[in-house]
Amino acid sequence: MARMLMHKDIFRHSSTRRTITRFMSAILIAVSIEALLLMFKSVLGDGEMLAGAVEMMFSAAGLLVALGMYVFLGAKAEKAMVELRQSKPD
Repeated sequence: MARMLMHKDIFRHSSTRRTITRFMSAILIAVSIEALLLMFKSVLGDGEMLAGAVEMMFSAAGLLVALGMYVFLGAKAEKAMVELRQSKPD
């Protein structure tokens, strides 16, 4: 008999939001590391890569701001949904 190791309710907003947040965090870390590597390469000799490194760093900062807004607004929406469920008469 097969056992399910991890059960995720994909219809719960908190579970979906957490998964998207983790995925975007991984993308953000990868872009940041790549930007740092390009900056180090440009400092060590190839100055042509500096513009691309700066653009990647700005894109990482934009991703971080967008992720912060997503988490903030998602938590606010979930709080409103919980309050709505509690105030709803059964």
